Amino acid sequence: MMSESTGSPLNSSSVWSLHPSAFPSRCLPVTTSSWASKGTTRTLVSTGGSIRRLASKSPDRSAPGRTAVCLGFRMNWGAMNKAWPAIALMLAGPSAAARQEAGTQLVNGWIAEPGARADVQANVVVVRRGTIRTARLYSDFVFRFEFRPSQPTAEGRVLIRSRFGYGSPGSERGYRVALANRTDGGEALGRISSADVGMKVTGFTPVQPAVSSDGWQACEIRAERGTLTVTINGITVSSAESLDEFTGYLALQARRGDGIEFRNLVAERLPSAGEPFGRGAYRGQEPGVTLPRPLKTAKPFYPREPHDAWIQGVVGLELVVEATGSVGDVRVVKSLHPDLDEAAIASARQWRFTPGTSAGQSIPVIVTMEVSFRRTQ
Repeated sequence: MMSESTGSPLNSSSVWSLHPSAFPSRCLPVTTSSWASKGTTRTLVSTGGSIRRLASKSPDRSAPGRTAVCLGFRMNWGAMNKAWPAIALMLAGPSAAARQEAGTQLVNGWIAEPGARADVQANVVVVRRGTIRTARLYSDFVFRFEFRPSQPTAEGRVLIRSRFGYGSPGSERGYRVALANRTDGGEALGRISSADVGMKVTGFTPVQPAVSSDGWQACEIRAERGTLTVTINGITVSSAESLDEFTGYLALQARRGDGIEFRNLVAERLPSAGEPFGRGAYRGQEPGVTLPRPLKTAKPFYPREPHDAWIQGVVGLELVVEATGSVGDVRVVKSLHPDLDEAAIASARQWRFTPGTSAGQSIPVIVTMEVSFRRTQ
């Protein structure tokens, strides 16, 4: 998701070009010219058990590039033959933080990927075949639920920060947590794996399924910035770090047997920044502060639901570029849409910088980023 770029100071002559080969071929649907002939059908499953059909259309990527300009810092997309959401980095100024969603909420409203079959009854979701996903993106969160295989040989997965169909039909990317009645192998209960994303597994402890009269098992999955932890029946089973994908859908998947049952699915969204924001960091306007310079940049993807609804505009972010050049706390200061806010934050977390300095020493600096989501004809 990143492309290399030579760092240079933030000024009116700075131009970075990002090349489409660095990104999944369908990660940014932005045009509509061929949608009518390429439409497919998806299914939205609600908690009440009702089902309605959604139009899910394939993008046409033949649109020309565009240039975004913001306060003298320009990102030039003109050399590309595709239109991508544009990112402009600018000098930080005072701005108010936007409060993000918080608290634990019931996860409901599931969208079935092609070929999936699922039933919803009250607080129970039964995935019999394929994959269903949330309508909303989830970035940093704690996801708690109970599950049980429909038969001893049934297997399933929970997918974290996942995407579907953004490379080829039926493709998926993200992090996977195995749900099966086994303690070894790649699909051992609670084991973390990945598809087309990076991570480093830091621990796995085999655990036996709990013996209960009704067969229900408890699971908690915690994803926070670059870390992922899985707990089964109160025991920490798996952990991973150095995750390089920071947002995506939650998804439930049946792989073998007659499916997996889920119930009491709740998620608590975690804040993307601490309070107070930017503790100990410098502002770019302070005397003697040299601003960070981008070394690696990353493009956001345009989530399907806001894209299909023609929601476009700018997400404003404040972020702390740490003394190491990595991105620390990020907060939304200009909201556009919950999913586009999440996609913008996730993109910012993938940037890398030459750190800001003061008196020759590397320091954390607060900068402001604008992420523009535009659909073009």
